[in-house]
Amino acid sequence: MDTIATLVSNAQTPTGGVFVLSAIILFGFLIIAPKVTADSPFAPYVLPLLGIMIVVPATMFLGVTKVIESDAVAAVIGAVVAYIFTRAQTTPGAKP
Repeated sequence: MDTIATLVSNAQTPTGGVFVLSAIILFGFLIIAPKVTADSPFAPYVLPLLGIMIVVPATMFLGVTKVIESDAVAAVIGAVVAYIFTRAQTTPGAKP
């Protein structure tokens, strides 16, 4: 508990900032996810969003604590962005 209190009180540091941002993202997802019903247009995307919301903050946290190199952080975030853009669907008949 001491570590969490220190991170929250020192939110201006990179590690504390990533921790606070990660907490906001995950708790926001936990609030929104139960409201998505099976017939919602966002229902097929809940599981991939959960994965992205876990991988990106974890990668950022490992990057600012220097556990992994910045090249690896850039590679993981680039892979997530590529995944998002390759799964994007265009509407039929839409002009580019």
